[in-house]
Amino acid sequence: MRFIPISLAAILSAVPLASAAPSDEPLSLALAVDHALERNLGLKIRRYNPAIEAGNVVIEDAAFDLQLTAGAGLGKDKVAATGAEFGNGALSAGISKKFSTGATVDVSTNLDHDSSSVTGDGAGLSASITQPLLRGAWADVSLAELRKAKSRLTAAELQLRSDTLDLVLDVEGKYWDLSHAAESVKLAESSVEAARQLVEEVKAKRAANQASDVDLLEAQASLASKQNLLTQARQNHAQAADTLAQVMGDLMGREGAVYEPSVAELPFDATPAPDFASLWPTILSEDIAGPIQEESVRRADIDNLVAKNGRRPQLDLVLSGGYSGSGYSEGDAYDSLGDRDGHTWKSRLAFSMPIGRRENIARSRQASAKLEQEKLGLLDTRQTLFQKARQAWRDVNMNLERCASTAAGVEYQQKAFEMANVKFQNGLITFRQLLDSQSDYDSARQSHIDALRDLALARATMARLDGTLARTVASETPSK
Repeated sequence: MRFIPISLAAILSAVPLASAAPSDEPLSLALAVDHALERNLGLKIRRYNPAIEAGNVVIEDAAFDLQLTAGAGLGKDKVAATGAEFGNGALSAGISKKFSTGATVDVSTNLDHDSSSVTGDGAGLSASITQPLLRGAWADVSLAELRKAKSRLTAAELQLRSDTLDLVLDVEGKYWDLSHAAESVKLAESSVEAARQLVEEVKAKRAANQASDVDLLEAQASLASKQNLLTQARQNHAQAADTLAQVMGDLMGREGAVYEPSVAELPFDATPAPDFASLWPTILSEDIAGPIQEESVRRADIDNLVAKNGRRPQLDLVLSGGYSGSGYSEGDAYDSLGDRDGHTWKSRLAFSMPIGRRENIARSRQASAKLEQEKLGLLDTRQTLFQKARQAWRDVNMNLERCASTAAGVEYQQKAFEMANVKFQNGLITFRQLLDSQSDYDSARQSHIDALRDLALARATMARLDGTLARTVASETPSK
């Protein structure tokens, strides 16, 4: 998987930036993304996941650290027949270590004192190794939990990268929603102004007996309707601003202050989407959900291997040996160890197996089924990606056509409204027909604004899929 053109390190680290731009300063898309990466609470929460999984890697690896053991004890015995009292004591220390083969090595030393014996001080040095030969043997099994922890860490890092890019996409979507709302407010304001001028013109015509009372009522009703649309457009704009502020992590910090920043106009890029057949390999290489699912398959494969190993009998090879010494004092006892007069060594095989092995067999079948489930999940993830890519590709091309057709519709309806106004001034059409022409013109402009917003969102979605989203955000926003 290749990296996204803009530095992902900058995206993931989210270096603290300047405070959010005041509402009277333009807010660029890049700045909105920067603030979201720094302040979005959801992303802040998810940034802890890799650190948590990294801790699990250390925990699993610590199972192979050296283990120190030590002990001390004192005692006293009294013989009932003679009344004699004898003291005893013991000291011991040792280290043990587990190896990737599954073997465990123990080395220990001990010092014992028994006052009932003339040579009552004894010392010993021993070592043993236990190596599983079947169940639990060799690195594939003994390192299974460590490998799974590393896989979960990889998945967490990938998920954080995916969440970060999803946040960038979300910010861009909310940004263009706000731009769309701002354009809709401008459109509604111009419609109200045009309706207000019509009311004044109709009043003048009514005074000159060139228009009826009904015409005036229609003009006033049209103005009231457009004022209502303007109120709704402003409400939508305020809501879009709050939604953007929320995803940027700025909403609560404003303590109720109105936040309606000026943003860039909706962009228009007439470049058609590349041929899907040539685009799909790039989208597949930039996919993150697939690699995350691959880690799930990897962990299921490890569990399956361990479960199959668990069906084997327990057969351990144990080798042990050591030296012992005794003396009149602790020093004599340790000195006698060097003579190697007292020594021992042993070897044995230890075997155990549950009769029927029902639990082990069931676990093995369960792990095998889980592995197949995760493999199918990987296929489903890729199929879902293919469907999303096809839809995004179609959306780009479809909205390009919509933008072209709605732009032509705006041009036509503008000319039609201008002609209708001239005809109305000359008494060739009714006032109702003029209002209908104005309504058609407004609808055409709104449709064009909708198409521009949908195209911007479709291109952002495509950029998220083909790995160019961060570069798109960092670039200058094209004007309409």
